[in-house]
Amino acid sequence: MSLEFVIIRGYDEDAASVLDQGVKRSAADLCHIAGHPATDRLTGIIRSMLFAYGSGSYSSASAEKIRDLTIEHEKAGRFAMQRFGCNHTTPIAIRGVVARAWYTQNHQRLEDFMKVLQTGLPVRGVEDNAALLLKARYDKDKINRDARSRLKMFDHFQLGQTSLLAFLKEESRLKLNPTKGSSFPVKSLDAMYKKFLK
Repeated sequence: MSLEFVIIRGYDEDAASVLDQGVKRSAADLCHIAGHPATDRLTGIIRSMLFAYGSGSYSSASAEKIRDLTIEHEKAGRFAMQRFGCNHTTPIAIRGVVARAWYTQNHQRLEDFMKVLQTGLPVRGVEDNAALLLKARYDKDKINRDARSRLKMFDHFQLGQTSLLAFLKEESRLKLNPTKGSSFPVKSLDAMYKKFLK
């Protein structure tokens, strides 16, 4: 059996963005074309930073907008992605909270927060229990197999904000309640969202 293929050589590199590949390009694909290697995990973390503006914000941003935001906020996203393993142990939505906090908070404490989430062990003691409560919550959701639904991700983002705020203030918590809005402002993202609403 033989197959026929059409091979085109010598096309301009700028043409890559408009060549039909048979499937819709992801934000990560668009980042690669723009010369910024990115994974779906990184663009997912950047997209989850938008949960600060409501659950619909996550899905309403186009792949092109996520590409632009990934290029702009790459350092924050990579910090959140690479701390203590780029695996699915810590949900993307919580890593989105850490990426937002990267701009204004102590990086060592953010690393400590991620370490507690990854290992399930406190770094300092009882003042770390807000992170342990968060880990217990998303571990339970993982068992229930609904941890990746958009509404569950939004819930993780809101609880992640509550947990990280308490962790940074070294407040001991018995319970986590969702924090609405943006606890960790990012000027360029906040300005973009206000413009998006107009």
